[in-house]
Amino acid sequence: MSGNIGLKCSLEDLLRRASDMAEEMFEHEGEVTMFWLAETSSGEQLRLVTPVVIPEGTPSAEAKHMIADKIREFFREHDVVRYGQAAEAWAATDETYDGPPSEHPRRIEMISLTADDGIEFLAAMRDIIRPEGAKAYLGPLTEITRTEYPVGRLTNLLNQVRSSSELPDDEGTLFVAHIPGETLSVIGRRGPTGELFVSYVGTADPGVSVEQRCRTAKKDIGFSPELVTGHEAKRLIAAVKRAMGPPKH
Repeated sequence: MSGNIGLKCSLEDLLRRASDMAEEMFEHEGEVTMFWLAETSSGEQLRLVTPVVIPEGTPSAEAKHMIADKIREFFREHDVVRYGQAAEAWAATDETYDGPPSEHPRRIEMISLTADDGIEFLAAMRDIIRPEGAKAYLGPLTEITRTEYPVGRLTNLLNQVRSSSELPDDEGTLFVAHIPGETLSVIGRRGPTGELFVSYVGTADPGVSVEQRCRTAKKDIGFSPELVTGHEAKRLIAAVKRAMGPPKH
């Protein structure tokens, strides 16, 4: 892990920086050991290298869960607000093949690159090209894609939806999270440390303003709830959406 290695940049720039670092690592070492380029709330950037070591007898899925838990803990301890990640990966283009891509005889080797700020998730790839009789190198960065619903055991490491059932009944203050134009309604309690705990998730009537919802809540409970807006509301609603998964049509 290193100290401050750059100024604050866009999330896309963070992914591109991870891509450049992966290229440099591959050039010198012939491989890319999974690493994370994490940015804290103060703007400091930290590089964390996490070799994937699977203990004998441990399923690979379980080993990845263990890595994810440790990364989440590291992110919480260092107040990480966004990160880029790079790791070697495999893909199989044969649609009839249902085994792990890493075992396909004609698998495609690549570097998987992602970036996440808890609201937006970016992903791209770089092929590993191995010319016969020449040194291997990385292909160009593919188009960067965006999604609200990242999948994979080593994704979504900043968001955690906590239930208000974790709080004692007499602890916390009521809040309503609001983003203009958002139809998802999230209500809960803010705990004594400032963390938001979710009590209710539903669909908000776009014809009813958040102020009207707060007035209704005051009538029901006798006081006005806190109105959570801005980045904090976006992070919470994004976390809830990720936990629920993409809408089914």
